[in-house]
Amino acid sequence: TVTLSIRIGDQRMYLDQIESLEEVRVTVDIGKPLPIHCGASGKIFLAFMDPAEIDRILAAGPLPALTAATIVDPSQIRQQLATVRAQGYAMSLGERVAGVHAAAAPLRSNTGEVVAAMGLSGPASRLTPERLADRAPYLVEAATTLSDTFGWALAGARGRTSA
Repeated sequence: TVTLSIRIGDQRMYLDQIESLEEVRVTVDIGKPLPIHCGASGKIFLAFMDPAEIDRILAAGPLPALTAATIVDPSQIRQQLATVRAQGYAMSLGERVAGVHAAAAPLRSNTGEVVAAMGLSGPASRLTPERLADRAPYLVEAATTLSDTFGWALAGARGRTSA
């Protein structure tokens, strides 16, 4: 299943999904606010926020655990966010829904701001960590293409000066 998420304050929500054609598949609740600290799409929003904003969100109080795999320790979350920034995508292994694995990549505006996240999710039995990592580059490529289509690549070109 492919999803589109946006940030709403300190939460996120799904705007749309394209369900897998597989008989066993993941579906999401469109329009339901979700914690921003868990799940692949949430990590995308956190990873590319201003550091002061990340500090504020992580210090706001105990972070809810949605599953036994939800990471609620701020230092562990910070480590994951550094990895997300370095590799350009986030992964979630049962952190939001037990038995569901997911990856997400950022969608950027013409100014480079992360305005949405494109996600890919499926049952953990089929979307193993290795298989998810193999598909992540395609997800990043699709997200980059969408971002470029809506002006991100042009923003980079306008900022360049010739010698």
